[in-house]
Amino acid sequence: MTTPSKDTEHILDFVGSVCTTDPTRIEADLGHGYVKLKSSEAERRQALQDIQCSEDILLELLRNSRDANAKNIFIALKREGDMRTIVVIDDGDGIPLELKDRVFDARVTSKLDSAHMDDWGMHGRGMALFSIRSNVTASEIVDTGHKLGTAIRIESSLESLGEKADQTTFPHFEKVDETFVMRGPKNLLRCAAEFCFAHKDEIDIRIGSFSEIASALYMLGKDRIPLTTRTFSKDASGAALVDRLAFAHDPASFKLACQSIGLDISERSARRIIDGIIPYPPTLFERMKSESFPHKGSRQQDDALFPAKHVAKPRIKLDREDMGAFTEEVANAFALFAEKYYLVSDVDIDASVRDGALRISIPLMPEE
Repeated sequence: MTTPSKDTEHILDFVGSVCTTDPTRIEADLGHGYVKLKSSEAERRQALQDIQCSEDILLELLRNSRDANAKNIFIALKREGDMRTIVVIDDGDGIPLELKDRVFDARVTSKLDSAHMDDWGMHGRGMALFSIRSNVTASEIVDTGHKLGTAIRIESSLESLGEKADQTTFPHFEKVDETFVMRGPKNLLRCAAEFCFAHKDEIDIRIGSFSEIASALYMLGKDRIPLTTRTFSKDASGAALVDRLAFAHDPASFKLACQSIGLDISERSARRIIDGIIPYPPTLFERMKSESFPHKGSRQQDDALFPAKHVAKPRIKLDREDMGAFTEEVANAFALFAEKYYLVSDVDIDASVRDGALRISIPLMPEE
């Protein structure tokens, strides 16, 4: 074996100092921080468990959303016969479009140096999505983009990949030796609830049917996007995925917007969501606070698990002229809706500040 010369050693040191990736661990650099690991590196990151059920699929999707810095995660579930569909939509960093199919390849990961152990085992070895695709009927990144979030849809056959028989029981807490323990079947609800509780200060998670999640996304988008932007925008493709439904103006466009993020709903359901008939689910944390203690104990017990967040309400007095100008803008925007729904547009609009919020009241009067 030839001993490297001093010049050769200097060259190797220089190459090592300027390389951004470790060639001993990487088979291919895919760009944007994504790499394909060598088999030896992937084996070193071997997960403690493989994908064996629907609950495992959901957990891996939640972990991916968390690692993409998502603050809101929406889980839509549907079962038809022996087919289970899971759609997860988040407001995280998103995936580069040119890599949205490659992420299902074995050993592809964006976590070259951030693979880590969490409460559910090793994460970041680049095998979770590959394992999911290997066990399901269909898997697809429906839509994504840089800083736009990600919508992923998974369809599986329960004949080959099972799940807990009881998918309706919501978990509850029991006190055991001065410690609160979550109980209940290890179904999709509990899987999401456990993940939510572990990240209760970082992430809001909602879970429900396709229509319920569409309703939640619609309301979130309406809260986040100004009315004038939603009214006059002709193209919502550049909006974050979690905001996109708020740009729909009628049931037909709402249905198409839902399909674009993996949610199949009918125009009838779209109409009911727009009209506010289909309620949206609360966050899982709020649901746990209200449902996980059917026989509540002392106030001290509840505060131990769910410490109250004290938020001071601002005391703001708005200038009368500013309020008048604002009300005029609201009246102009309302006129567009009034014409569409045959409502009287010339109505008195009340705008006032109460309890730390700017509240607007518009009477809906059908035209005669």
